[in-house]
Amino acid sequence: MAKCCFLGNCGQLAGVLGILARVVLYVTCLIMALGSISMLVLPHIKDSHSGKNIAPELGLGGSILGVVLLITSMIGMNGAYTRDPRSLKIFAMILGSAAMMMAVTTYNRYTERATILDSFHDKLLLAHSNYAWYQGEENTSTMVLDSIQSTYECCGIMGPYDWVHSKPWYLAKGVLPRSCCSSKSQAFSTDGRCHTKDAYTVGCLPRYAQIQRSQLASNTFDVIASVSLVILALSIAKPNPNTSSPNPLTTGAQQRAQFDGSTPGWHIEDQYNKELSPPRRDPGVFQEKADLYVPPPSYSMT
Repeated sequence: MAKCCFLGNCGQLAGVLGILARVVLYVTCLIMALGSISMLVLPHIKDSHSGKNIAPELGLGGSILGVVLLITSMIGMNGAYTRDPRSLKIFAMILGSAAMMMAVTTYNRYTERATILDSFHDKLLLAHSNYAWYQGEENTSTMVLDSIQSTYECCGIMGPYDWVHSKPWYLAKGVLPRSCCSSKSQAFSTDGRCHTKDAYTVGCLPRYAQIQRSQLASNTFDVIASVSLVILALSIAKPNPNTSSPNPLTTGAQQRAQFDGSTPGWHIEDQYNKELSPPRRDPGVFQEKADLYVPPPSYSMT
C-alpha cells in the first residue's frame, strides 16, 4: 500500500514538473519574441537630440535575425501551450542549429583572442601617432581613435598617461583629447576641453580585452541556455498514442495476428504460457490398459 502511494506521489510530482517546464518554455519564448520585436523596431527609431538612429549597427542583418527569432519564438510558444510534437521538434531543430553555429563562433573567437587583441593594439598605436589635437580638420586616425575612446569609454592605450608624451607643447598641463571625457564633463570645464581629473581612467586595450571576455562568457551562457531549451522542448512533447514498444516475446507472425484482428481474443501471454507448460500426453498412446482379472480354475470332486 505504501509503495502504491509512493508511486502516486511520483506521478503527481512528474505532472507538476511537466507544467512547470511548459511555463518556463512559454515565458522564455515570450521574452525572445519581445527581443526580436525590439530588434526590428530599434533601427528605425531616431534620437531626438542627434537625429541619428539609435541602433544603426543592426541594419538588414539584424532585421533578418529578428524575423527568424520572432518566428521561432512563436513556434515555441505554440508548442509549449499545446504540447504539439511537430511544433516542438521544429523549435528544437531551429534553436539547436543556432546553438551549434554560436558554439563554433565562440570557440573560434576564443582560440583567436590573442590575435584579435594584437590587431587592436596595432590599430591603436597607428592612430595614436597620427592624432590631431583640437584642430579644425581631423584626419582618419583622429576620427578612429575618438570613436574608440567614446564608444568604449576609455582613454589612451593602457591609460590616460599615454597622452603625456605625445601632447603638443602649446596645450596646458593635464589636457587630454576630447574623446577621453564625456560631453557632460567638458561642458562644465572652464576652457571646454578634457582634463585629467575628468577623464576615463581605463585604457582602451584593457577595456577591449574585458569586453571580449564578457562576450565569450555571454555567448557560452547563450549556448548552454539554448541546449537546455531544446532538451526541455523535446521532453514535454505529447507522446504519440499510435506508437507502442513491441513485446520481445512476440514473433513477427504473432504480432501480425495480434494487431490485424485475425485471431480475436488471442494474447501473447497465453502463447507464452502454452510454450512453457509441459507437453500433454495422449491417453490413447501412452496410457497402458489394465489387465483383466481371470479367476483361477475350479475343480469338482465327483
